[in-house]
Amino acid sequence: LRHLKKLALTEVQALFLSHADADHIGGVATLLLDAGIRVSRVFLNPDPTKRSPKSNKRANVFQQLIYAIMEAEKRTGTVLETSLTTNTKLPRNGATVEILFPPATTAASGVGGADLSGNSLTSNSMSAAIRVCFSPAATVLLGGDIEFACLDDWRTRGGARAHTLIFPHHGGLPGDASPDEAALFAHQLASIVQPEIVVFSIHRTRFGLPREEVVRAVLKAVANVRFLCTQLPGRLVSAVAQQPAWSLHRTNSAPGYADGDIQLQFDQGALNLQIIKST
Repeated sequence: LRHLKKLALTEVQALFLSHADADHIGGVATLLLDAGIRVSRVFLNPDPTKRSPKSNKRANVFQQLIYAIMEAEKRTGTVLETSLTTNTKLPRNGATVEILFPPATTAASGVGGADLSGNSLTSNSMSAAIRVCFSPAATVLLGGDIEFACLDDWRTRGGARAHTLIFPHHGGLPGDASPDEAALFAHQLASIVQPEIVVFSIHRTRFGLPREEVVRAVLKAVANVRFLCTQLPGRLVSAVAQQPAWSLHRTNSAPGYADGDIQLQFDQGALNLQIIKST
C-alpha cells in the first residue's frame, strides 16, 4: 500500500495471490479496505485448510482476507476469481501475466487433496508460480512457495525460463525439507529457470535468510548470476564488496550497500532494475 501511494496509483487491475499463507496475504486486507485504492479483480485458489479455530492467527488472516474481499465487492465492485492455474493468462499494458503452476488438473484436487501421483497437496505445493513477460529479455518469475512437484512439472513441460527470479520461500527451506534438500531444490530451480538476477524478498529476521546452502546451490547452477535482497542481512555486507554476485547492492558511499524497495521496470523490451534505498 505504501509503495502504491508513493507511485500515486489509485487502481490495481488484477491482484494475484500465489497461496493463502499468512506471510503472502497478510497485507492484502489493508489494501482492499483502503478508500484511496480500487482493486478490480483478485485471483486466488481456494484453500479449505484455512479453517482452523479462531486462536490460529494464520487462519484468521485468511478469514480477514475473505471479509475484506466481500467489503471491497460491495464498495467498489471487486471481483474474486477462484482459479489461478496454467489456464490463466492475462495481457496487461504490453506485458503478459502467465501462471506457470499449478496446472488445472492439479488444482482440481485442491489443497488437502492429492495429485495424480498420490502426493498430498498443501498450501505450498499448490502455490502459484506467476511470470510477467514483456519480451524474452524482460521476464520476471515470482516463485511464491513452489515445491519439488512444480519443478517436476516444469521438467516435463518446459517453458519456465526468466530473466529475474523472485526466489521461493524467501531463500529458505521448501516445506519440511532438510538443508540438503533445500540445496537440491535451489540447484534444480536455478537450472530450469536460468535467471540472470535472483531476488530474495526478506526482512532482517532470526531465520538467517537467504540460507547459505541456497545461495551456493544457485551459484553452482547458473554462471554470472547476481543476487538482490530487499533487506540485506548484516552477514552479507562484506560479500557486497568481495563477490561479483552481490555487486547490485554496491553504492558509491562506503561501506557501500543498498537495500529496500526493488523496482523492476519494463522499458522497450528490456528490463530496467532499480534499487530504491530504504529510509
